[in-house]
Amino acid sequence: MRRRGTHRRSNWILVSLVALAAALVPSTASAVTTTNYSIQSSAFKVAGSPYAWSFSASRFSAGGQWSLSISARRTAHNGKASLSHSWNFQLPTTDIVISSNLATVSINTHADLDGTGAGGDNFGSIVMHLVKKTKLHTTNTKCKKTHKLLFSSSTRTGTLGGTFDFKPNAAAGLPTDVKKSPIGVTVNKFVNTGRNCPGGGGGGGGGGGCATSKSFSGGLNTPFFNMSAIPTGKTSFMTFGLLELPAPAPALGISHTIGVTGPASAVKIANTGTITISGAPGTPFLSNTKLTYNGGSSVSSKIGKCKIITITDVFHSGGLAVNFGVATVTLNAGNHLDRATTSRVVKA
Repeated sequence: MRRRGTHRRSNWILVSLVALAAALVPSTASAVTTTNYSIQSSAFKVAGSPYAWSFSASRFSAGGQWSLSISARRTAHNGKASLSHSWNFQLPTTDIVISSNLATVSINTHADLDGTGAGGDNFGSIVMHLVKKTKLHTTNTKCKKTHKLLFSSSTRTGTLGGTFDFKPNAAAGLPTDVKKSPIGVTVNKFVNTGRNCPGGGGGGGGGGGCATSKSFSGGLNTPFFNMSAIPTGKTSFMTFGLLELPAPAPALGISHTIGVTGPASAVKIANTGTITISGAPGTPFLSNTKLTYNGGSSVSSKIGKCKIITITDVFHSGGLAVNFGVATVTLNAGNHLDRATTSRVVKA
């Protein structure tokens, strides 16, 4: 009996030591809190330019670099056609400083937008700080079962004062120097505690019907150009994109995008894959002409209650000039799409 009791006490001591060691060693499954900051300026105009300008910046990890995007957008046909440009940069952590309560915001790009020393372009500089601010608004999301915080989102609006001096380094249609101050701004902070809420909602059930659709997409390898056209009911949607990659340093990339919402008649796609696109709803960004591709070989696959038919299209006739302001891509018999595809979703 004495030996049996000693054995039980030894087991108890061993279990206690294991539990103590586990408590002293940090758990690898512990929640990790992440804090993300972002800035979005209001749109503003400068004299002599039809564009509305704006900029945004975001950082998705403590000590990480900032992603800065400066954009310009103009419209036609009561907003149904638009032309946008976007310059994208990466900035060191210290170029943008935001306090935890969003009451202090300071931006100083130093020479990080000037790549002349590295054989690039001088895109100017931004040296601004928050001079006016509104009350901080915070929304907390808690787990209903544990009452612990899951997410926290804070927002403060205000005005940036100082110097915004951006040089697009682009062709005709854009100003050589964009200067503005003050500029309205919205500052955001998003905190993810990394906690899980036990017994969360389950996923939805499968099944359902099949939504039929038609779409066309294509592109060029040089320059890097892509386009898509989708007819939906009484409406059609067309998108054209031109990407400068590699872009002149220090820009990581410069993108130009045309978006057009027009009548269904502007995009006609037959079941054979033959497509006709009219540029009329997109003038002056698109020429008032038509482009036609004929359907070629096709393959099909079944997903659930849908069958997806993909048709490789080939150039047939016509032409379409896509004017991005800084460059024009003309599609015709001498310069047709390197890849062109019609996709059709039908009920299986």
